[in-house]
Amino acid sequence: MRPLLLLFGIFPLAFANMNDGKDTCKLPKVEGPISGGQRGYPFASYYGNIDEIGYIEEEFFLTGNATEYEPVGNLSLDGRWNLKPAKSSYYKTRILVRKPKHRSQFSGVTLLEWINVSFGYEVTFGGDAPGLYEDGSIYVLVSAQRVGISGLSISNPQGLHQWDSDRYGSLIIPNDTVSYDIYTQVARLIKSPQGQAKILGGLSPDIVVAVGGSQSGSRVLAYTNGIQPLTNVFDATMPLLSASQAATFSTDHTSTGEQAPTVSAMVRTDLKIPVFMIHSELEASYTILFGTRQPDTPKFRYWEVAGASHVNVPLYENLLLTLNRDGVEPPQQLSQNWSQVNWLPVVDAAFRLLPVWIKHHHPPSSMPLIEGYLNGTTPILNRASDGNVIGGVRLPEITVPIAKYVGLVGTGLNGATIPYDEAKLKELYQTHGQYVNRVREASIQAYSRGIILSYQVALEVQKAVAAHVPY
Repeated sequence: MRPLLLLFGIFPLAFANMNDGKDTCKLPKVEGPISGGQRGYPFASYYGNIDEIGYIEEEFFLTGNATEYEPVGNLSLDGRWNLKPAKSSYYKTRILVRKPKHRSQFSGVTLLEWINVSFGYEVTFGGDAPGLYEDGSIYVLVSAQRVGISGLSISNPQGLHQWDSDRYGSLIIPNDTVSYDIYTQVARLIKSPQGQAKILGGLSPDIVVAVGGSQSGSRVLAYTNGIQPLTNVFDATMPLLSASQAATFSTDHTSTGEQAPTVSAMVRTDLKIPVFMIHSELEASYTILFGTRQPDTPKFRYWEVAGASHVNVPLYENLLLTLNRDGVEPPQQLSQNWSQVNWLPVVDAAFRLLPVWIKHHHPPSSMPLIEGYLNGTTPILNRASDGNVIGGVRLPEITVPIAKYVGLVGTGLNGATIPYDEAKLKELYQTHGQYVNRVREASIQAYSRGIILSYQVALEVQKAVAAHVPY
């Protein structure tokens, strides 16, 4: 399905010169903190002055041998996959680590984001979540895939090699099948005394979580079903915005922008760890199509964010700040007609819910699903009289709407915002003050339900005050 290119991602060409070997428990060699290069700073580094929020950002190179895995039998819909180790290959990659300056700030939580490479260069989303830094979590960006290092083998490649050959020219990832073991090795390193001393400044995490969104969400879903049962290295996983499509373990990938193979998959139900899956309204349409929705359990939570699109206006505006600073070509031009509902604040709140779930076995609240059905092979979402979907995680934009927000339009990833006309706004809100008060009340309620954090309450009210509602 071509419209889900960003979801399913771009997977690179297999590289020859494999070495035999199956030692997946050996820790990689650490080099760094890294400095220098033509640019003088890491690609996709924190946008702004990270010192002002009480954090340090450092980059490290990791060297080792990573194992490929092969499926034993089919990659079944129920996610109960069996894998076996095969070849291993030399790799050298990088991680970007954001950690609190002071031990007293540290929450004990470390999140490892599998960096997305769908655009032909590395993109991070979770690092833009303010709640991470408010809470004192460590955030580690993991370069696990070949495209991020080498770029696409088409005109104007924009991988790390091209961005700063002096800094990153020695990095190599031979193929995407080794990406899973690279990810495992980073987690093991973060959990080891050696890694904590060399990378975390002596901080010792209680919880290490796997996080990936969109194309990387499909990798984390595959990791959850196939690799986690073998390694048991993560304390929780968060496959986000994957549309319940899991990457396969094939090395037959290209780096020319073609789609890589994926399979529809639910999260296996025999895992020992919590799994938190979050989708936007767009992916909800596809889970209806694929038949991959599954009920909550004590170890599984599934949320769908009403009105949100895969790539929405607030998310893309933040992303453009980093892309423009780093001088890489954005994949598309921003349009204010895209959906204005952002799923990231929900993910940020979900991060905060993990420790009590992992340590005390109290899962986050269950949320209603977005209502919908299949009309033949077309997913249809039920909408209320205001034009917005029924059900789902409902942010203030949806509970106090000034527009119809659509997660999926045609074959795009951006959805749509269809503003109400003047008559509709005056029908809903007699005065501007009434509108602001209703947004304030809805924001406080969303905070109390655990779907946004306190900073988002202030931002929602600030937006409402600035809005010309009613005209």
